[in-house]
Amino acid sequence: MNEGVFRSSINMQSKREGFPVEKEYENSATITGKICEAPVFTHSIFGEAFYSFKVEVPRLSEYTDILPVTASERLLNEGLAMNSLVTIVGQVRSYNKIIDGANRLVLTVFARDLLLDPVQQGDN
Repeated sequence: MNEGVFRSSINMQSKREGFPVEKEYENSATITGKICEAPVFTHSIFGEAFYSFKVEVPRLSEYTDILPVTASERLLNEGLAMNSLVTIVGQVRSYNKIIDGANRLVLTVFARDLLLDPVQQGDN
């Protein structure tokens, strides 16, 4: 699988027309690509460390996107190495960060599961 897919959908019904309010929200992202930047510690919450790294995801147009990923230390115990082919399943997250004195919106894929390519795992 050589493509990155971001999928997010919202489905809500309105009270105005007598419909019951039903809110279904799905925020999911699945990307497959190569690790192109080593994980770097970013923060810790409730004693759990989180790391940030980048994944190079090829497009059908033969260009590539470099996507930022945030993952828990639990997921990184899998033996993540540079140029490893991985599939990351998670959510698109955003936060504000001050960069060069200006507030910027930062988007990242928050990894909930990380799967290493089984062929590459056998090579190690």
